[in-house]
Parts: sequence; structure tokens; C-alpha cells
Amino acid sequence: MKKYLLLCSIVFIILPGTYSQSNNAIYPEPEFSKEVYFLKKDSISKAIRLEKNSSKMDTKVKAAGFGGAEKAYLIEG
Repeated sequence: MKKYLLLCSIVFIILPGTYSQSNNAIYPEPEFSKEVYFLKKDSISKAIRLEKNSSKMDTKVKAAGFGGAEKAYLIEG
């Protein structure tokens, strides 16, 4: 039983590293921090800086917080 438990623990330690998601996607580095960018995902990923406009951050809560929450910037027009 101890051998089986040891084998299972080794497999659970090694397994997540072999099936983890590879990071092949290269995201562009933004020019300015604390600015809102639009990530255009075509053949070449490009970060497009949005024009300065008044906006507000909106949070939508699902199922009284048990279903998670979504945050988004809302820009008029």
C-alpha cells in the first residue's frame, strides 16, 4: 500500500508539468502603463492604444457572487 501511495504521489507531482499549457502566444508590450489598449488578434498580435475619452469601470456579479464577476471598461459611443 505504501508503494502504491508513493507511486501515485510521484505521478501527481510530475503530471501537471507535462500537460501544462505551452506559452507559444507572444503578446506585445504596451507603450504606456495604466492605459487601455485593444488587442487585435489577427496574423500579428497588435496592441492598439485607444483614444482618450471618459469611461467608467463596470462590474457585473453573477448569482450573488457565487458565479463569479466580470469587469469591463465602458466607453460611450
